[in-house]
Amino acid sequence: MIETYHDRAKTFAQEEQEALGQSDRLSSWRLGAFVSAVGLIFLANGLWHEQPVRLLVCYCLAVCCMAAFVLLVFRHQRIDERHRRLGLLRTINLHGAHRLERDWAQFPPMQAPDKFQNLTIARDLNLFGTGSLFHLLCTGPTLQGRHTLAQWLIEPSPQITFSERHECVRELAPLLDWRQELQAKGQALADQSADDDPILAWVSQEPWLTQKPWLITATRLLPFGLLAIVTLGLVKMIQGPWWLMALLVHWIVTRWYRRSLDTSLGHLSQQEKPLRHYACVFQHVHGLGATGATLRELKDTLNVASLGMARLSHLATQADTRGSIVHPLLQYLLLWDFHTVRAIEQWQEQHGRQVSAWFHALGELEALASLANLHQEEPDWAFSKLADTSNTFTGEHLAHPLIAGRVRVGNDVHLGPGGHFMLITGSNMSGKSTLLRSIGLNTTLANAGAPVCAKSLELSSFQLATSLHVNDSLTDGISFFMAELRRIQQVVQMANAAADNPNARTVLYLLDEILQGTNSEERQVIVKRVLAHLVKQGAIGAVTTHDLALANLDIFSETRQLDHFREEFRETSEGPEMTFDYILRQGVATSTNAVKLLEIIDLKI
Repeated sequence: MIETYHDRAKTFAQEEQEALGQSDRLSSWRLGAFVSAVGLIFLANGLWHEQPVRLLVCYCLAVCCMAAFVLLVFRHQRIDERHRRLGLLRTINLHGAHRLERDWAQFPPMQAPDKFQNLTIARDLNLFGTGSLFHLLCTGPTLQGRHTLAQWLIEPSPQITFSERHECVRELAPLLDWRQELQAKGQALADQSADDDPILAWVSQEPWLTQKPWLITATRLLPFGLLAIVTLGLVKMIQGPWWLMALLVHWIVTRWYRRSLDTSLGHLSQQEKPLRHYACVFQHVHGLGATGATLRELKDTLNVASLGMARLSHLATQADTRGSIVHPLLQYLLLWDFHTVRAIEQWQEQHGRQVSAWFHALGELEALASLANLHQEEPDWAFSKLADTSNTFTGEHLAHPLIAGRVRVGNDVHLGPGGHFMLITGSNMSGKSTLLRSIGLNTTLANAGAPVCAKSLELSSFQLATSLHVNDSLTDGISFFMAELRRIQQVVQMANAAADNPNARTVLYLLDEILQGTNSEERQVIVKRVLAHLVKQGAIGAVTTHDLALANLDIFSETRQLDHFREEFRETSEGPEMTFDYILRQGVATSTNAVKLLEIIDLKI
């Protein structure tokens, strides 16, 4: 797939250069046409103003040159748009190659909603930010696509939706051209804040002109009255500047309702560019040959949205004329703003309640396209299955999805049934924390309906509870130990709530070196009590520790599964060298490496 991305990037780069050459040539032709038109006009008036035939020929040629200039302007705009699009597609493919290499610095992450980034599980599992799961997955640049995907990573999907997403992802995966075009068309919307939706806020505004039918009638009739007065004056049927009185009435009406007009049109005109880009995105969905029921439903919704958004984009352009030099003429002759507001409010009446559904469908389609992109890039990753046995997690060659394929190591992992846990021992840097995050991230992928980084994965319906990355807080006056206790409290509360609700998902907890902020004797007492309670509540999980004494507690002899990682040392000419194979083995770790690490870093004390 990396070769495919590089080949596509090279092709788009060549086409981009060709488009740039066309743009440069058109710039020259535009300048030549304009200069020729101006030159012919001056030539005609300077040399041949007394020669009617030559004067007429020059004017005709000048008009032709000006018409050519206008046509070249429109042609130039299309070529520049094509050049921009090809540049985006080239960049998208380069980013795809970097994504496969997990070279995070070479492609920026999409902005996820702040409300998700600050969640405990998001920080523990590195779900958002640079080098995160969201960074790996998200190719949908619109606000709706980013929000939907982020929500899928945080909130497990229902089992029915779970299978529907698999079907959609399989259908969208081969459609690389269509997905990249969707991404390119939405890229102009990528700068929108992931926590702000100004269009939906505008749609929810109450109409005011509709509530004044007399004003609608008056603003429709007044321009015809002005036209009638001007016509009667031209045919000498009335005398005096009555047309000035009509214009004065137009001015008074405009000034009286200026604030209402500004409120209705100002916000929409500010959204003119986003609406135009949304219209392009919705229109692109027409090219999707959906066969699955879910995708067909999304496409049908977005087809209706395409027509509605195109109309709203046109109205936004119409509202945006308020900043042009011709607007005063349009307003005081035709009462332009009143007609625009009426058209906008009619659009709100017809489509206002549907906009939320349109954006929701767009978000789902972009999120599905992101998952489909992962499926195409990682064809060896499997789709998870619902486990036949209650409250179990069984992964074959389960690995960390954020590690590049050339270096990541997979392990067979089995957790459960309810009331059981895996206790993982091993020395520093051997892979314990990475395994916990592998379990957590792949559970997150499975819950979202995405392929998982494993040869196979069968799991029950779980909710994750984690304590992997704990920090103290000087601002809040919280010590490291207290922060750990609060995190454990959250895990216990989730397990309690799940045990009390027969319809709740079983808790899958991941605890990494918990309660390091106290001495080993007290740690053993507290950890023993915490694990005993989690076992009693029927939760399952995986726990890492350096404290080998925890592995010898008889109370857990029937509910724990002992596994470990190990390292190897060898002497070289430069001193001792430590290596890891990151393979999970049964039993308790038989070695430590803290003292050896002192020798390796040559810490002389």
